Amino acid sequence: SISFHCTGIGIPDSRKCNDDTIFTDMGTVLDTVGSGNSIPMSMALHPSHHLTFAVGRKNGSIDIYSSASSSQGGQGSNSGQHSIEDDVYGQLRRCHRLAQHAGAPVRALCYTPDGSLLLSGCDEGHIYIHDTSSFHKNESIRMVAAILNAHRGYILSICALPDEKRFVTSSADKTVKVWNVGMPNAGPVHTFDTGHDNMVWDVAGAVDGRKCASCGDDGLIQIYSCEE
Repeated sequence: SISFHCTGIGIPDSRKCNDDTIFTDMGTVLDTVGSGNSIPMSMALHPSHHLTFAVGRKNGSIDIYSSASSSQGGQGSNSGQHSIEDDVYGQLRRCHRLAQHAGAPVRALCYTPDGSLLLSGCDEGHIYIHDTSSFHKNESIRMVAAILNAHRGYILSICALPDEKRFVTSSADKTVKVWNVGMPNAGPVHTFDTGHDNMVWDVAGAVDGRKCASCGDDGLIQIYSCEE
């Protein structure tokens, strides 16, 4: 599955980054990014930096791409905060590569709603949490937590809840789990043995963070309470 950011802002052609017009091409491929050396398995768009996104790959690496202006913290702005206009005219480039998953395909990837953390899950059942709050200032991205063997199978989906305190994962082990971002190694807040016959492919959280839903190989959609 793939998700577009709700602002509907498109990615411009970085080869035309010196063009002073706003790109209004509809229904066309605007740009191609990346080397293609390893298959992308997941993707997450940053919630506030409009041309910043993370790509999880089959070889276990996570690449973070950004426009030149976004990764430099919007240096063209006197206030130090970059605007949509800064992003539109920046040239896309890879600014970080994360290698903690080391050979295990990264199928699950998402940012927290404020963009300060990047959550990732891989085929070995591990979850890693990275601090991305200052990456656009050309500072390094730090891993701040690891949940090893969070699931007994592939982690197929990860979703941060709107309260920015919890996130939800789904897995090939037929379970859905709710985690506390601040205490990841305390174990899951909730574990749902879903009743799905096989892999739980995707999970999504409600806007109020009180419920989540999953879908599986059996064609069913199930809804759960996330309240503590």
